[in-house]
Amino acid sequence: MNAGDSRDRIRTVCFIGALAVLGALLGWAIGTWPQDRWPRRAPGPAVVIRDVVVMVNGQWVVPTSAEETGIPPDRDACQPAVRTWLRQLGAAPTGLQIRFFLVSERTQSLAITGVRARAHGHPRVVTRTHISAECPRDYVDFSGHERQWLDVALGANGATTRFGEPATDERLELDLGRGDTIELRLLLNAKPPGPAQRWSLDLEFTDDGRKWYLPIAGPPGSFVLAPPLPESAPTIHVDEGPPGTTTRSAETSPRNAQRRTTGRTARPGRHPW
Repeated sequence: MNAGDSRDRIRTVCFIGALAVLGALLGWAIGTWPQDRWPRRAPGPAVVIRDVVVMVNGQWVVPTSAEETGIPPDRDACQPAVRTWLRQLGAAPTGLQIRFFLVSERTQSLAITGVRARAHGHPRVVTRTHISAECPRDYVDFSGHERQWLDVALGANGATTRFGEPATDERLELDLGRGDTIELRLLLNAKPPGPAQRWSLDLEFTDDGRKWYLPIAGPPGSFVLAPPLPESAPTIHVDEGPPGTTTRSAETSPRNAQRRTTGRTARPGRHPW
């Protein structure tokens, strides 16, 4: 081996050694660098929303008078004929219950701080008559997971969200492990007055002082909601046969009915809203 070959081998060994030292230093720097200066994970919550189900509270409003609405085709609100009748009338629900599961993809602490709601274009139809048509058979029962309630009131300025039972908290703090699953139930109501609206909804998180949003993706067109009519508005009770002009009691008010029982799963794309 000549002197030139020896020098080349020495250079190669030194180069490889330098690379090893640099790699070790880089690994040490990444492991010890402050989290707030160089985040070692993707920012924001690592959660997914699964199995969204939309339920109607069984309370509806329609743009026709009680006389124009006519006689319900059946006294059983679960019958397909009643549902077809409601769609043909252009009925919009006054309350929705949305159930979904929040699944954590890592160990983390989160704060859910609200629901962001955005209204979309629709015909501005004036509603005139209230229809009570509850179908408890279609209610989606509770799962075995931990359950949390969110009361969401929708209005001209967006959504107001309260947490818990009773709904008095302004945020929901969660400590989650990888794979943990929580059942969330959103009770949606619209503030009167106003027409029916079609909404898109995002779950709002706060992490390290920043807000993050995760879409709640229900069936297309399923988040349609109308404010309740005044107590003096005419009401048709499907389970009482021919329509009559009545006044709603507290027992059958949309908000009480929404927690007591819920109605059928919303059928998207079948209404004019």
